[in-house]
Amino acid sequence: MSSKADVRKLIRALPPMSVHERAESSRRICEMVRADPGWATARVIAFFAPQATEPDVELLWEDLEGRIACYPRVEKGGLAFFPVTERNVLIAGRWDLREPAGDAANALDVAEINLVLVPGVAFTRGGGRMGRGGGYYDRFLAQPNLRARKLGVCFMKQLVETLPVEPHDQQVDRVIAA
Repeated sequence: MSSKADVRKLIRALPPMSVHERAESSRRICEMVRADPGWATARVIAFFAPQATEPDVELLWEDLEGRIACYPRVEKGGLAFFPVTERNVLIAGRWDLREPAGDAANALDVAEINLVLVPGVAFTRGGGRMGRGGGYYDRFLAQPNLRARKLGVCFMKQLVETLPVEPHDQQVDRVIAA
């Protein structure tokens, strides 16, 4: 089995998707998220601000219908999620990722989150996930009060047969890929 660094290097070396391919795959991924049982019952949904190499899950904003969207921000070495009412209020933060501004006291309790859309560099069909290497999502997903359904979202080219696993690595409940 390859090392995590080898898998990240392999995935990052794949040819980039065209704007059209990314848009079409993102649309199909969002359709599958909407069809997931967790979407129907979720009141608070944890999004991520996608980079150009990730699915555009923000297409799901069209169907929030009174739900609360929240986004992560790195706080004290971990992820804190903040409610967001408009996508355009996200600002460039650490590593140039878009994140919510505001007082840390406004972070949601993880027990309030019902559905988490989880990014990653690579996934297995069985729910294995490998992130960028900082462990932020692993620490977040390991919190005992987080009882949300966890959906890993990725492009088909990010699916691999196996991933090197360490004790701290967290799985997702389902991987949605297109």
